[in-house]
Amino acid sequence: MGVSGIVETSTNGANWNLQTSPGAVTLTGIAQQGATLVAVGKFGSIETSTNGGASWTEKFLGADLQGVASDASQFLVAGNGGQILSGNDGINWTQRLPQSSITENLGNERIEDVIWNGSQFLAVGLLSDSSGSKTLISSDGVSWVAHNSATGAPNDVVWNGSQYIGVGNNFVYTSDDGASWSVSTVAASISLTDIYFDGTQYVAVGTGGIIYTSTDTLAWALQPSGTSNSFSAVTGNGTVLVAVGDNASFKISSDGGANWVTPTLPAIGSSSFSNVIWNGSQFVSVGDNGTVLTSADGNSWVSQVSGANGRLRGINWDGSQFTAVSGLGEIITSPDAVTWTTQATITTNVLTAVAGSETKLVAVGWDGTILSSAGTVNTTNTGNGGGGGSLNLYLLMLLSSLVILIRKK
Repeated sequence: MGVSGIVETSTNGANWNLQTSPGAVTLTGIAQQGATLVAVGKFGSIETSTNGGASWTEKFLGADLQGVASDASQFLVAGNGGQILSGNDGINWTQRLPQSSITENLGNERIEDVIWNGSQFLAVGLLSDSSGSKTLISSDGVSWVAHNSATGAPNDVVWNGSQYIGVGNNFVYTSDDGASWSVSTVAASISLTDIYFDGTQYVAVGTGGIIYTSTDTLAWALQPSGTSNSFSAVTGNGTVLVAVGDNASFKISSDGGANWVTPTLPAIGSSSFSNVIWNGSQFVSVGDNGTVLTSADGNSWVSQVSGANGRLRGINWDGSQFTAVSGLGEIITSPDAVTWTTQATITTNVLTAVAGSETKLVAVGWDGTILSSAGTVNTTNTGNGGGGGSLNLYLLMLLSSLVILIRKK
């Protein structure tokens, strides 16, 4: 199957026969359930055959459809705009998810960060409408509630055990529930991009190489970083703080952020790094062109091969596995940050962050994209690659609610 409605069949995978075309539209996915074949494609086309592909019945159901799968009891079709259809005969279909999402009517839909605090997910970023800034909250990663924030909302957050602390522009935000926020000014004419809490002290980094520290989120001290390159992320392990950013900027501090030096790095050119985390035994930083660096102590770093092509923007450790997401919508996983597996995905939108546990993961990104997973993914991408999604992924969606896409059409 392919462009212009081409369908070919084979009994051995070596010799193929051209069948009567179901239509002239490009087909992106096909699945079989018993004697029924269902092919889907552009313009919402659904083609059904009960005689091995010799003849087809055609219907159209809205937006472009990107894939179809069956678990032997029903077909599931996924398409643009978060559209998911189910049906057991290939003819009659029920919409499983609305085409519009909670983010569709917002003027801005650029989700920059997501965090799991043990009981709920909080997604933040450039989310707003005519009534003001928004945050998104979910207990399961599937159903989300948008909350208005009259004081604005952060672009990046941490959880300190009892309260959310976030940063955005030159402000620091605090909230007990992720819905209502208090705001205070750190300094004039700065832009903060990330914040870290080590148990006693907050460290915030931003553009122009700025680093601020605070013990109470009210009084902030500017620390000398030794660089004017912008920082994207900061983390620590209780002994060493690590800040990463543009143009291969890596800085570490072993005295609580008062002094910063450059660690030993492999040959990475001018690659920029978007994120860095500590999982209890090693630091892992991700960035341009699928770059992954690891370090046991923050002082010496080793380059790893991830297999990703896009800029890796977010990374999470769930207790047994790393999950990283990219600006090309890629999702990769690894048990050790050395050997990486590319997972199937149903979006090419920019993914910016991922968070969760072994039983529940959420990845977020631009255009209001929210992907949810039942937990640690152990399957590789074995799909046909057609139309932006694999049959394997859509089957996983049907059998285990692996991924639900909620995004702007």
